Amino acid sequence: MKFRRIENVHELNHFQKLTQSYIDVLLPLEYLKRSKVIICENKHGEICGGFVIVMKGPFRVIDSIPEFDHESWKNKLKDTAEITGLWLDSDFSKRTSSLKFWLKVYSEMILTRKKYFTYAWSLKKPKLGEIYSHANPTVLFRGATKILPGMKEADNESVELVRRTNLVLTPFVKPSFILKRLKGGRSLKEHNQHKPQIVGQ
Repeated sequence: MKFRRIENVHELNHFQKLTQSYIDVLLPLEYLKRSKVIICENKHGEICGGFVIVMKGPFRVIDSIPEFDHESWKNKLKDTAEITGLWLDSDFSKRTSSLKFWLKVYSEMILTRKKYFTYAWSLKKPKLGEIYSHANPTVLFRGATKILPGMKEADNESVELVRRTNLVLTPFVKPSFILKRLKGGRSLKEHNQHKPQIVGQ
């Protein structure tokens, strides 16, 4: 498994469609083009997972909140990055592969130097919420979100904000998170949705 950033339109289109098959959301191409898109590849050079870091707003998860009070949060959001589109194929969800993926997500977030990170998870997937809870996030909204471009329907989600300092401390305060990743577990694909029709991102 190796990681790299993709930027050309062909690869972004490929990632866009593969991500949709895992999380049922077609992230707009323009949105991906202004973001940092990281993929992981298997030994055959096929995409087996990935994630997106959006360094500057507007953020999709924030825009999905009905009647969000932007004025109250504008100062924090100026120093915020958005994390979205996380998925890892089940063939690579065991032991070291799972750990490598989560450590890559973690390290990329830390390297942004942003003070805060925002993200959302579906309330139908409580295991994802359990993973994210290790960093003691602030819940910005919990309930039915607005339908954004690329979504087929609204979802009941938890939109959250976490401090960078909390992320830095998590491996030391809650080492059980790392231990669970070493033992393996369900993939982000299984946490998110169904088995995709497309394989080989």
